[in-house]
Amino acid sequence: MSTDHIARFNEVSTRILKDLYRNFPVPHYSTPNSIGLTDEVPDFSNNEEKSSDEYKALAKELRAALTWLIEEGFVCDRQYRFGPSHTLTSEGLKALQRIDPEFQAPTITH
Repeated sequence: MSTDHIARFNEVSTRILKDLYRNFPVPHYSTPNSIGLTDEVPDFSNNEEKSSDEYKALAKELRAALTWLIEEGFVCDRQYRFGPSHTLTSEGLKALQRIDPEFQAPTITH
C-alpha cells in the first residue's frame, strides 16, 4: 500500500502551519503561493479569479489539509466574513515545534 498521499499531506500541512506561524497571532489566509507550492499569483480582475488548472488543484489540496487542521484543533477559523481568519491554536504551535524545533512556540503555550 502506497503512503504517498500521507507524505504529501504532511508536507502541505507543515507548510500551512509554518505560513500561519510567520503571521502569528495575526489572522492569515494561506494560499498555494504563500505556502510555497507555486510562484503563480492568480489574477483577480472583474471580481473573478483567473488561475491555471495546476493552481486550482493545489488550492483544493491546501483547503483539504486546512479543513483537517481546523477540525482537529491545530488551526482556529474565526470565520470572518471579510479578510483572513485563520490562526494557529496552542496545539498547532506545539505540533509545529515538534515538527521543526526552529519554530518556537510562545512561552505562554508551554
